[in-house]
Amino acid sequence: MKLRLKLLLILASIWALISVSIFIYSKHTLMNNYLKLERHETIDSIQQTNKTLNNILYAIKLLNVDWSQWDDAYHFMKNKNANFIQSNMAFTSFENAKINLILFYSNDGTFFYGENYDLTKKKFIAIPRDFLDLLESQKTYIQDNENGKAGILKTREGYVVLSAQPILTSQGKGPKAGTLIMGYFLTDKQIGKLAEIVNTDVHFFPLPIANNNDPFLKQASTSLKQGEPYFIIPANNKIIYGYTLVNDIDKNPIGILRITKPRMLFNQGITTIHSYLVIIVFIGLIFILAMWYLVKTFIVDRIITISDKIIEINTKSDFSERIKVGGNDELNKMGAAFNSLMEIIELTQEQLKYRIFLRTEELSHLSQLNKNLFKEVGMQREIELKLRAEEKNLRQMAYYDTLTGLPNRFYYHEIFQKILDKSMRDGTNFAIFFIDADDFKNINDTYGHDIGDKYLIYIAQQLKESIKDSDVVARFAGDEFIICVNNIRGKQLIDKVAEKILETLSIPANIDGYHISSSFSIGISVCPQDGGTIEDLEKHADLAMYYAKKQPGNTFFYYDEMHQDTLTTSS
Repeated sequence: MKLRLKLLLILASIWALISVSIFIYSKHTLMNNYLKLERHETIDSIQQTNKTLNNILYAIKLLNVDWSQWDDAYHFMKNKNANFIQSNMAFTSFENAKINLILFYSNDGTFFYGENYDLTKKKFIAIPRDFLDLLESQKTYIQDNENGKAGILKTREGYVVLSAQPILTSQGKGPKAGTLIMGYFLTDKQIGKLAEIVNTDVHFFPLPIANNNDPFLKQASTSLKQGEPYFIIPANNKIIYGYTLVNDIDKNPIGILRITKPRMLFNQGITTIHSYLVIIVFIGLIFILAMWYLVKTFIVDRIITISDKIIEINTKSDFSERIKVGGNDELNKMGAAFNSLMEIIELTQEQLKYRIFLRTEELSHLSQLNKNLFKEVGMQREIELKLRAEEKNLRQMAYYDTLTGLPNRFYYHEIFQKILDKSMRDGTNFAIFFIDADDFKNINDTYGHDIGDKYLIYIAQQLKESIKDSDVVARFAGDEFIICVNNIRGKQLIDKVAEKILETLSIPANIDGYHISSSFSIGISVCPQDGGTIEDLEKHADLAMYYAKKQPGNTFFYYDEMHQDTLTTSS
């Protein structure tokens, strides 16, 4: 890989790693911060909605205080003045105050007077009996309200926002003449007005919510019941929900208030992060390209120039070439050092050429001397090879029979002496076979000496094939052969060897078209019982052979049997 490309890949990898690290850090850190800000903003909206709801309760409380601390209402509770009803309980009072209920209760908790006005149908309707029963059952709203109460009450007809205040004089003094209750039903329209005030989508979910399949609402209910004041959860990438409990007039949970806000902060955060990442990537790309250009121009290109020059010098083997240098930075110092090295190499090369010239002259002279020496050595080697060949021939002539190639009588004595020494040392036995061709003189006379010689060669070959490798066969003289059979164990083995030899030799030989055959006689002496020297064993085997010749052809005879036979004959 080229150095420029490698550098670009390294810088690009570093840039990519930094960009990915910045992206991961930004996405993790900045996004978490935006999510926290979004959560705080949603909680602020919930708190603002709660505050607005409390302001609504406070508004109806102020309205109630304005009526309950009024001399006309105070005297009405004393004498039930009809003029009060005509002047103040008209529909305009309900329309202007946007309320449904105005109820007067005596101090003993009994219903004194009241009206229920339907703001939608624009008419007075009957007060629900269940509502009156609920109020009478909750005496605290009517009797124990010295400081007044305001809140939301759950009824069969729905949720009612009401205020209960003691009826006093216009100076706020008593004794209390009774209790004035004002309220209105909490409808979707009322919730819509609340949403308009806080500029947020608001929903109210009555408790319990068992039949509601909204998973977010169920999660919110579980979290709020565990004591969490708020539950915030994103619905998707566009909106986020904020939940909080709504308590009734007795501070008991009666519903869940949900606000829905657009995820403007979240989406703005994503946009900001992406813009930030694009800027980082763009700046990083410019930085990497600038870095690559500077490094390439001031370092890489100069290194490549030096490298190309070195390759050129190496290719041409021209050490007189130099690298162009200018300046005082590290690369110029390296080029100057290389030029100094080239000068040393060039000088060394000139010296080496001169030394090579001198050495060549010396080697030329030595080469001529070597040629003369090699010639003399060659002649000496030829003489040495001839001497070795002659020595081999002399040895062959001294130790082997020239006709049959078998050991001759001289070599046979040397071999047999070693066999005898080993036999005496190891306590083993061996036998000497003295073999003679009975009709060889007739073969020579009949067929000529050439046929006779070839027949002797045939006999020698047959004898070699009839014995083991550890046994020795030699030509004793003329048509006489002698065999040493080693490591014998009894006459049975000797008999088998002798019989095999006679059987093999009795087969006629085809020599130059003539079928040549002869009978053979074998004399056998055994060491150590027939002699302790080669001469004795040889002599006794020879005597046994001559004794065998007196027998019919192809016979072998033992020396000890011959001696026994002689004793028997003498007797």
